[in-house]
Amino acid sequence: MRLGIFTDVHSNFEALKAVALALKSEKIDRLIFLGDAVGYGADPNDCCRIIREMAHVALVGNHDAALTGRLPMDWFVDYAREAIKWTEGVINPSFREWLSARPFFHREEEVGFCHGSPVDPERFGYVLDYKEAYEIWDWMEPQGIPVVFVGHAHIGLAFRHHHAPGGKGKDEVKIFNFNGIESPRTKLDPDYSWIINVGAVGQPRDGDPRAVYSIFDTETRIYSVQRVEYDIKSAGSRIEKAGLPSVLSERLFVGR
Repeated sequence: MRLGIFTDVHSNFEALKAVALALKSEKIDRLIFLGDAVGYGADPNDCCRIIREMAHVALVGNHDAALTGRLPMDWFVDYAREAIKWTEGVINPSFREWLSARPFFHREEEVGFCHGSPVDPERFGYVLDYKEAYEIWDWMEPQGIPVVFVGHAHIGLAFRHHHAPGGKGKDEVKIFNFNGIESPRTKLDPDYSWIINVGAVGQPRDGDPRAVYSIFDTETRIYSVQRVEYDIKSAGSRIEKAGLPSVLSERLFVGR
């Protein structure tokens, strides 16, 4: 089964349109969205509409949760909080209701999906270093889930973990960066447990401003990352015209 995976659209309609068009040629069996349809950008309604139409599974992100009262506003920095409050004033009630019903975690066979760390998904923990990775690996093993995909950090990373023979400890941990810096395509070795942060559609933060989506083939275990050009100038202009903080427009051009 070929799984398409995307996350962190953040109301960036131009980026989402480009990713949606690219995904049409990918022969996807199931399309999974890992959360944060809204926040930061100027087009929450159009983005919610497209995600609701195209994704077989859509999860809740921390910005979605704040918009729907499932996470306190003081969780966020000023400009993020301002964008959420702006979104409250323009979001269609039907999309707010849809977002309020999105689950925190999803499982497809032996693959797990979550916006942040799946250990406590309502906490929206970032997965950026080994401390979080070890905690998740300890959770994955009894669950019988060897592969977990997450978003939230807006950076494409993969953590690989191998238990020593006889279960006496961990004998290898390695980190990869899949956003075109090392390999954008790799086979996930079944002798390892994998945690993969897939990057972001609407606000990449790895220095590459192009939108990101991923494909995972559960039969071949090939994982691939795709980068897509989109009209950043238009997306930035829409943010500025909406009166949102200028940093939300500026950072799109540099991918930070």
